[in-house]
Order: sequence, then C-alpha cells, then structure tokens
Amino acid sequence: MRWKASPPEFVWKREFETRLGAALARRPSAACWLALAVSYCGLMAILYASKVPRFDAVVPLTGHLIGLGLSATAALAIRQRAILILASGGLVTVLAHALPYYVPDRAALAVAPMAEARAEREPILKVMAFNVWRKNQDRAAMVRAIETSGADVVMLSEVSPQRLADLAPLSATYPHAVICELPNCDQMLLSKLPLEASGALPATWDQPVMVWARLAGTGPAAGVTVVSTHLYRPSRSYTVHRRQLEGLIVHLGRFEGPLILAGDLNATSATRTLGDLARRAGLKGAGHNLPSWPVYPLMLPQFGIDHVLVRGLAIRDSGLGGYAGSDHLPVWMRIGLPQDRRPS
Repeated sequence: MRWKASPPEFVWKREFETRLGAALARRPSAACWLALAVSYCGLMAILYASKVPRFDAVVPLTGHLIGLGLSATAALAIRQRAILILASGGLVTVLAHALPYYVPDRAALAVAPMAEARAEREPILKVMAFNVWRKNQDRAAMVRAIETSGADVVMLSEVSPQRLADLAPLSATYPHAVICELPNCDQMLLSKLPLEASGALPATWDQPVMVWARLAGTGPAAGVTVVSTHLYRPSRSYTVHRRQLEGLIVHLGRFEGPLILAGDLNATSATRTLGDLARRAGLKGAGHNLPSWPVYPLMLPQFGIDHVLVRGLAIRDSGLGGYAGSDHLPVWMRIGLPQDRRPS
C-alpha cells in the first residue's frame, strides 16, 4: 500500500530539514556556529558525566566533539571557505580515530619479540570475540575469519538462526560448542579445548545475554572460565544498559578462579561502564584502544566497544582481525597461563 500523502509529522520534519539546509547553505557561518554549539554542549555533558550517569553514553564521542569544535573554531576564524574547513576537520577527526587499525602499534611491535620468547616457555590461550552481525551477507568471509584466526576459544554475538546454519562448517575446527537456543539469546561459544561445564542465560531487562563454559582437561587452561556476553546499547536505553551491567557483575561473581569475559559491551574503555565492570569484577583489559566499530559501509572503525577482559590471568598480546562482512571487527587476545595451573 502506498501513501497518497505523507503523514503530517513527516511533512513537518521534511520541511524543517529543507529550510535548515537552505539556511546553512546561504550562511556558512551559521553551520560553523551550530557545530561549535553541538561540540560545546557535548563536552559539557561529558564533563558532568560523573554527576549525571546518563551522560556517560556521550563519553565515547569525546574525541569527535573536540575535533568538531576545533574545526568550527578554525572555520569561524578564517571565514573564507568555512564549510570546506569544517568538512576537512571532520574528515581528519574520523581518520585519526581509525588510525590505530591501519597503523601498527610501535609499542606492541617493540615488545613482540619478548612476547614470542615468553610464549616459548609459557602456555598461551588465544581468545577471539566477534559480533558477526545479523545482517552479515558474506558467509564465506565470516567462516574464514574464524577458521583462520588460530583462536582456541571464539565468542560470537548476534548469532541468529541463519548464522547458526552458516557456522555449521566450523564444527570440524571447533568440536566443542555452547549454543543458546532460548528466546533473546543470540550468543555462541566455540572451543578447540574440551569443556567441563557450560551454561546459557537469555537477555532480560536485568541481565545481558550470556553463554559460559569452564575449560576441562589436564593442561594449563583447565579450570579457566570463559564468558561471552552482549550488553544493551546505551544510546537506546541507558537505564537498561546499566541494569544489565549490574546483572553481569553479579553473575561474574559466582564464578571462581581465573576468568575471561569477551563480547560486545557497547562501551569504550573511557566510559563509566567499563570502569565499574573492571573495578567491581576484578577484570583488566588490553590497556590500549582497539577501534572495532563501525566498519560498514566504510572501513573506518571509530569506537572500541568489543572487548576481551581477564581476571587472574596475564595479557600477552591483543589486536584486531580483518573485515569479515560484519559491521564489527573481530578482537583477539593472547593470554598467558601459569605452568603450574591445575584444574580447579
């Protein structure tokens, strides 16, 4: 059925956007002042995020707001070709945030030889977290990225029924799996190592979706618990995001011994969410930014919202995987295990 006439609210919205665009085109300085006001309001919200927890959802935009404010200030100061200066500043800001993906971390390269030497005398467990995305159409790239990752344990988010069928060929590489077939439960855990115990919890308003497993066997990884989760997006509802965080912390407290938490947490390392999770659950991360989202339709990842966090273990190396059809990049981590570890 086609609309004969647009609903009144859409007509008003379209007319407002048309007039605003025309006004900004006639007066470039107005666009610069608007960008400066947006930057100022956003930065003020971030400044008061400690007093108004809801403003924590704006914290990931700190760098972008600073870049927008500087670009608008420069455009207003120079005045000539103000829109070009504003657009160029915005492009530079976006490219700067994507830089960690394209430029190798020289600090990491410097310690790589030592990490390799340590790996020869210390067991290493490689873990990968990957939000495969419900709209992922590149099945071959998705399967290939997981199969060639070399990860011992892979934790996947947004695994729809269609994704389950697509991931079936991985059973040869990862013979052990934890699949949640409950409603509101789209997580999956794949492992090359045998599992001693496992479980799954669906998403509710008070807890995020979770699948977990305790590694078995007689090797150094025996007794390590791995948990895969996906927190609600704070831009949709910060209240639900925080309620699920509280539920996650409670559930993590029930696991004893060394633990690995991975997944799409919809929060960057600078947010209060990650700070509270690390402090209250005794977790630690890589310590540097790994921009993993968004990479669709352009390969310009801006925010590090996918994480691998550990408790009672040592992080040896971490990084990002290549594009695999999703709007997220895979995040991987190599975790050192003590030689004398025994099954709990």
